Amino acid sequence: MSENTTSPAGNTCLVYVGTYTGPNKSRGIHLLNLDMEAGACTSMGLAAEVAHPSFLAIHPDRRHLYAVNESDPGSPWKGGAV
Repeated sequence: MSENTTSPAGNTCLVYVGTYTGPNKSRGIHLLNLDMEAGACTSMGLAAEVAHPSFLAIHPDRRHLYAVNESDPGSPWKGGAV
C-alpha cells in the first residue's frame, strides 16, 4: 500500500508493507520511503506491531490504514471477527 508525496529531492512514495510475524521474524507493518527517480527504498521503521498483517488498505481520507490479520490455527479469533 502506498501514498504519493513530494519532497525537495523529488518524487517519493510512502509504502506500507505487511509481514508475517513470530519468533525470529518480522513484527508487523513496516513503513518504507520509495524514491521514484532512483528506484531505491529506505526503511523508516516499524509502523505498527501487529500479528500477520497480510492485506493492507488505505482509507480514502488517507488518514487511516486498515490491516487484515491472519490468525494462527487454534487461535480463539475466528475469521471475520473484530
